Amino acid sequence: SAADPFTVALLPDTQHYSDSSINIANFQAQTQWIVDNQVAEGIVFSTLLGDVVENGALGPGANQVEWDRAVGSLDTLHDHVSDPPYAAVIGNHDYDVKSDKSSAVQYILNLGPARYAGKSWLAGAAANQLSMAQLFEVSGEPFLHLGLEWHPSDEAIEFAQGLITANPTVPVIVSTHEHLDRGNPAPRRFANGDTPNSTGDNDGEQVYRKLVEPFPQVFLVLSGHQYGNGRLESSTALGRTVHEVMTDYQNDPNGGNGWLQLARFRPQFAEIEFLTLSPSYVPGVTAGPDRSLDPDGNFTLAYDLETLRDDLATRVVLHYRQGQDNGFGTYTNAVDTHVGNGGTGITLPGTSYGGEDNLRVDSNTDSEQGLVRFDNVVGTAPGQIAPGTPIQRAVLTLTTEGPASEGDGAALHRMLIAWDGSSTWNGLGGGVQLGAEAESLADANTGFASNGTRSYDVTTSVQAWVDGAANHGWVLLANGPDRWEFRSSEWAGTVERPMLTVEYASGPAPPSDCQDGIDNDGDGRTDFPGDPGCANDGDSSELDANLACDDGIDNDSDGLVDFRTTGGDPGCQQPAAPKEDPQCQDGFDNDGQTGTDFDGGESIWGPGNGDPNGPDPQCLYPWSKEAQLVFIFTCGLGPELAFVLPLIGLCRRRLLRPAN
Repeated sequence: SAADPFTVALLPDTQHYSDSSINIANFQAQTQWIVDNQVAEGIVFSTLLGDVVENGALGPGANQVEWDRAVGSLDTLHDHVSDPPYAAVIGNHDYDVKSDKSSAVQYILNLGPARYAGKSWLAGAAANQLSMAQLFEVSGEPFLHLGLEWHPSDEAIEFAQGLITANPTVPVIVSTHEHLDRGNPAPRRFANGDTPNSTGDNDGEQVYRKLVEPFPQVFLVLSGHQYGNGRLESSTALGRTVHEVMTDYQNDPNGGNGWLQLARFRPQFAEIEFLTLSPSYVPGVTAGPDRSLDPDGNFTLAYDLETLRDDLATRVVLHYRQGQDNGFGTYTNAVDTHVGNGGTGITLPGTSYGGEDNLRVDSNTDSEQGLVRFDNVVGTAPGQIAPGTPIQRAVLTLTTEGPASEGDGAALHRMLIAWDGSSTWNGLGGGVQLGAEAESLADANTGFASNGTRSYDVTTSVQAWVDGAANHGWVLLANGPDRWEFRSSEWAGTVERPMLTVEYASGPAPPSDCQDGIDNDGDGRTDFPGDPGCANDGDSSELDANLACDDGIDNDSDGLVDFRTTGGDPGCQQPAAPKEDPQCQDGFDNDGQTGTDFDGGESIWGPGNGDPNGPDPQCLYPWSKEAQLVFIFTCGLGPELAFVLPLIGLCRRRLLRPAN
């Protein structure tokens, strides 16, 4: 079953096996042990964590001797009759010149995609042939492995994102050479946080922010590079748990003493056990520490893989980013710009900035406001969110890069008016005004915005739009005078453009109040078009803010609300009535006699501001009329009976009953 235990084998940096005619025996022993024990251990996948060789293409024959040793060891896996899937990711030593990413001819020739031609488990390769993906199965259930180049480029991240969204219900493991440092909890490797152009590299922190956090299928990230062990457990902006593990024994004697690590998955116990072993290390004989006894390399992580798989099967995750296909065709409906009132060389009040690469937010001597919107998100077409859908989580992912770009960040307020990329400060009447052009209260706040990519919770905004509020996007208003810049939808590098991620339960959306067959507001009318409060069948409420007798508000302060079949405001003769006030509560002396209303008109004009003559004696209740004769004529009894008290009493009892 899907809950059966299984194992993934980790081969940490093998460079000092490959560069030695003696130590290579340890590499060969590792791969032989894997194929010999794949059934007993349930090994379903193996991943070599980079630095396959030591010297790239340097040396005689472009260092082919090291590559031949490494490839020969991996051939034990590659040529085995069971065809076990595996990956060998590129490390910084595997480029032709160490850490120089401009050329990797030897890696591509020896371990590039062409090597795996015909392997059914190869799921794809990046255009530069340095990142590859593999699919493997456990009891018929698929897993996706992403083997990414050292310091993955934005193109590598985009390649990975495309495979993730193409396999939306499949759990994902990522291997990349340099990602995590030593320790528990270990910090992610941090270079400088900057990817100044579309081909920029990403350190461990940015791989997490761009690829792992907004894509909830990723649950495990494996890496090497740093001698020793490290691990980190994180909770993402989408509320998922992610484990990151680093393993590297390259500096142990004999090139690493053959130590490898097994990740034993036990779904039925919601745990992953990491166990370090060596097929060639002999305790008490082989020099170097016994890694099988080291708690840093032998530990158990709590992780409920079954819950992840259930979540992926029962939830929908949609991503919207300009120019990117995330499973439903290329999205092209993002709009953003900024407006400002600065002087020459800053942001001019009459100039539009919809084509800028970066958006600005500032509240210094010049004010700059950012505007971001994702159109066509709500609807019934594939890739849209059906009206009325309960949103479980939504995040907005923004990237800040470059000198002087980080700053105080911003508050995100939902816009109430239309705008587009040509909007200007002047065109918006002197910038966006809270309360009139945008909601007074912010739905989210970025806090201080440092360089790099971050995701912010915008569930409140997206839920409002799905529930029927007009989607005019957000205005981003500065938290302080330190200017903040972030990538726009016009930025050349796709994965640094703004991205909206929305997660909700799969299956049909629950019917809206205006199509559920229920009289939700108690006015005796049901759904669209029967209830006047329903603008259409997708309307989330049967109330209408424009109808005083169907807006859910006590407009005339009499303690009674709207037209109701029982217990409503008697001043409302029907849901579509323009106001709740009858003659005895409308603030006017309708009969020209002494007094006004049942309370002197104070419920309308305020305490002390009513009729100095006080209440009209004919107004016994708020819903009464101010002329006795009206009661009598309405009852159809005639004025000649005006002095017949019993009949007048009968008339009053009939008339003063609240209308149904």
